Amino acid sequence: MNSSKLTENNPNLETDPGQVEPISEPVSGIDATAVKAKSSKGSVVTIHSLEQLLREIYESAKPRLKLERTEILAIGSDQSVIGSELLSLAKNDRTLDRTWQLMLINTNLEGPAAKAQITEFVRNVLIGHPAFHVRPLSDFLDGKLGVTEDQALRGLVSQNYTSLPWPSDMPPLKKVQATKCKSNALQCFLLLIWPTADKSLTQLLSRLRTHVWARSGTGKKSESQLALALMQSRDAATAIVYDILTTENAKIADVLEAARDDEQRAVSRAKKAELKLSELEANVEEQQTRIDELTEQLRSLKEEFANYKSLATDQYETIRGRVLGRLRSELSLLDTGLQALRRDPPKVHVMIDHADRAIEGLKGEIAKLEE
Repeated sequence: MNSSKLTENNPNLETDPGQVEPISEPVSGIDATAVKAKSSKGSVVTIHSLEQLLREIYESAKPRLKLERTEILAIGSDQSVIGSELLSLAKNDRTLDRTWQLMLINTNLEGPAAKAQITEFVRNVLIGHPAFHVRPLSDFLDGKLGVTEDQALRGLVSQNYTSLPWPSDMPPLKKVQATKCKSNALQCFLLLIWPTADKSLTQLLSRLRTHVWARSGTGKKSESQLALALMQSRDAATAIVYDILTTENAKIADVLEAARDDEQRAVSRAKKAELKLSELEANVEEQQTRIDELTEQLRSLKEEFANYKSLATDQYETIRGRVLGRLRSELSLLDTGLQALRRDPPKVHVMIDHADRAIEGLKGEIAKLEE
């Protein structure tokens, strides 16, 4: 983006220091701060309204763009409404040179109402220009949903500017004019969407590199050739790009440093978690061993209890049978002795004998149970 390219892109402009070079420098690097209009006698006419500004840009054969501070304030405070009839002023701006100049001036105005009116005026100028009739670009400018900025940009750059759909009374653009028109259209569109875009300078650089600076790409140039091109560059854009990339690199370095810190903290947490997991696994193994031991003890106790129950049942049945046998035997003796007492005369000695024998037998059984 050197001075020769600026003149090539804008033949209506002189490369004199007082003139705006609309394509070469970024907005912040262009002194588009006022417009001085000359009358037929050469005197300077102060511009103090939006309409005067538009007429100076679009009607003057060779406008000089250099606004005074008082003119900036006057235009910015102008509350008048730009009428739709003023759109006809831009009908002959086929390469969009003047519209681009208007957008540059608008970036330095201070009144939000005036800036909004000029932005809307430019939007309507672009909508009416054949370069912006292609879809999905036209859908984007009409505010239709589902169309992204990049889709609109691709539509803008993909068309042939030497065969735009001009009215029948206007001839097609020549090759040089088509190149200028494409460059200005791209820059007008990028500046138009800037307030509503993500306002990422790196995204803007990417779009400029893809759509505006594509022919000046590095290609297969050697490092020496690239270094020479950088040394010969005098554009403010080069410094701005360098500053942006330096800032982005610093941000990336900060992000990487933060990521490294996060990684170290994550590794530390992972090691602590691994150690804790090992401790838990050891504890689980110990508890499992204890559970196995208790399970074995329970199984052994169940087996012992079953054996004990079986033995106790056998012993109980044995004792029960013996006691029942003893009780039946002694009961029989007592029954016989009772029958002897009922005889006439009663046989008391028989009863006494049987009672003594029964008592002795019961005493012996009691002694066995107490053992």
